[in-house]
Amino acid sequence: MSIGLKVKDKGANDFISLGALVHRLDPGIIPFRKATQCKIHVSGGEFNVAANLSDCFRLNTGIVSAMVNYPVGDLISERVRAMGVRPFFKQFKHNGVNGPNMATVTATGVSV
Repeated sequence: MSIGLKVKDKGANDFISLGALVHRLDPGIIPFRKATQCKIHVSGGEFNVAANLSDCFRLNTGIVSAMVNYPVGDLISERVRAMGVRPFFKQFKHNGVNGPNMATVTATGVSV
């Protein structure tokens, strides 16, 4: 049975995470309610582990997650690869209006 993920049979990765990816809006030291701009960070507990193992210990890591085909999904995918984490995504099509969407959180921890 094919589930749409392309994972090599023979030990291509040292570590694989399974979990959700989010993008976080961070205004820095300015209170969120007064911010006029934000930095965008890609996060998620499982992704953070894979990214840090890749960066600190040069391990071959990957993440298995859902991904939506729309610009925010493209941004998240690019940041995953930039951190040295190999993506294994189950792709979902955005309907052009209301989703499905990738989660957005603020630096204060409040979902938007």
